[in-house]
Amino acid sequence: GRETTQVGNSIADEFFYGGQVKRDGQVAFLPRRGGVLAQRAQTACPDLEFVPIDGMDERATARAMKASDYFLATSVGEWFDAMFLM
Repeated sequence: GRETTQVGNSIADEFFYGGQVKRDGQVAFLPRRGGVLAQRAQTACPDLEFVPIDGMDERATARAMKASDYFLATSVGEWFDAMFLM
């Protein structure tokens, strides 16, 4: 075997925000996790444009997220993002 290097969680460069114009009221979300919550949010906020991130390659996902005013985290009990808030 070869010696391995632990890299932890990493984020591709295309996900870093570089000042691109945001679309007012656009919300990116992952529809396969917490879909019921996303549907409720869409019903409660009909003036917002919800963009599902599904079936996209990494670059298309990055473009959708960078263009969105908001990212709706709908997955209940998956607290991966909590470590980035500290």
